Amino acid sequence: MTGDVELSTTTQNLYTYLVDEEGYITFPVLGRVHLAGMKPIEASRMLEEMIRESAPNAIVKVEISNFVVGIFGEVRRPDLYILRTPRFSIFDLIAKAGDLTLYGDRTCIKLIRDNDGEKIFEVLDLTDPAIFASPYYYLQQKDIIYVEPNKALKRSTTVTERDNVRISIASVIASGMVALVTALLFVFSGKS
Repeated sequence: MTGDVELSTTTQNLYTYLVDEEGYITFPVLGRVHLAGMKPIEASRMLEEMIRESAPNAIVKVEISNFVVGIFGEVRRPDLYILRTPRFSIFDLIAKAGDLTLYGDRTCIKLIRDNDGEKIFEVLDLTDPAIFASPYYYLQQKDIIYVEPNKALKRSTTVTERDNVRISIASVIASGMVALVTALLFVFSGKS
């Protein structure tokens, strides 16, 4: 877990603690506390246990207050984005990136998610209403979205083997015609 962590007491006072590069926060009374690799619920329970002696009724809620996700491929503004809300959907990110280009395939959006060191690859279809119930609808820290090009763009950028044969035949015919015209010009220029 990296980024800002917000802790709240029962009186709704919010305190924000920045997780440093080594995965620690500096918490009053407790000092440096290591939170890297923990899910927010795990960090909440651990901190509640640690402060129970000095604040027996304290409730600690840990949330990631900002996280980074990336969107690339056929979108208007591909980039890494810092999100400041824990509930950010794939549609929110696409809107933030300026929407798909004309060549973006709305039926083939690839999501890459890191799940405890294991990479999950999921293909999402934005035209399918089932996306709203998908566990991938809301983004998580370090998610990467890749928008595939649609068939029209793929077709316009690929040269098939059959196309290579046609180009080769046309090239041979054109070369032969140039040689024939050159020979005819040489023959007729010599007769005059």
